[in-house]
Amino acid sequence: MPTIDTLLERINDLPTLPAVAIELTAMLDEPETRIKDVEAIVKQDLSLSAKMLKLVNSAFYCLPTEVQSISHAINILGFNSVKSMVLSTFVFDFFSAGSSRFDLAAFWMHSMSCGVAAEQAASIAGRKGDFFVFGLLHDLGRLLLRQLSPAQFEEAVKISREDRISLTAAEKQVFGISHMEAGMRLAERWRFSPELTECLSRHHLPMDSPIDKRDLVSLIHVADVVSLSLALGDSNENRIELLSQEALDLLGFDQAKLGRIMDMTLDNLKSCGPMFSLLGLA
Repeated sequence: MPTIDTLLERINDLPTLPAVAIELTAMLDEPETRIKDVEAIVKQDLSLSAKMLKLVNSAFYCLPTEVQSISHAINILGFNSVKSMVLSTFVFDFFSAGSSRFDLAAFWMHSMSCGVAAEQAASIAGRKGDFFVFGLLHDLGRLLLRQLSPAQFEEAVKISREDRISLTAAEKQVFGISHMEAGMRLAERWRFSPELTECLSRHHLPMDSPIDKRDLVSLIHVADVVSLSLALGDSNENRIELLSQEALDLLGFDQAKLGRIMDMTLDNLKSCGPMFSLLGLA
């Protein structure tokens, strides 16, 4: 089995995201970006163009006529949804191969429901940002560990269940690093934004984040626990962690607001349907 040094070397040797994904996600973070700028990049990738048109023409949007132009599709979806689609499709394609014992559909359901919960938590907290993407991709490190060494990952899952410890703790025992550290390395390799990188690397430890990113990571921490509490999908975690009281205080969340986040998450899960179908998981 690979040592921690070998594991980190293998992460550093991973291929980068396709240039179109890197360029698009960077562009979509810029306030000056225009629809025609995004359209020009999307059109460079025929598969991405086809997926975007399939998404916008899904029954979820209930459009009276079929959308045939990329610019029209971008206008309907909005930049945040375009970014979610771009990242999720490329990431899903990268991680789609592997052990059949891993339920990828259940994992992505957890990830998407965490994205929805993050949006709802941000709304209640009065925060603005691309919270769905942060929630959607928060557990990428777990997919990475499973991809790099399926046998070790399954051993970590077994240990967590038999010893009744968190999978995060079991990962540390088996790999020497947790999925948060692996996620941080992957985010750096794939040139994710500092905000997304922070969410991948500290969503279980929000108060360890730099002060300027603590709000954001606290929101993803809450969203992750909400998704696990509602049993939406499966991240292979066998126990629900305690919410950080400091994170709750920072966001101004009490039990009533947490209840509202749960209710709103369940009500808005249907928004994941088109993306789930697009990835071939429906």
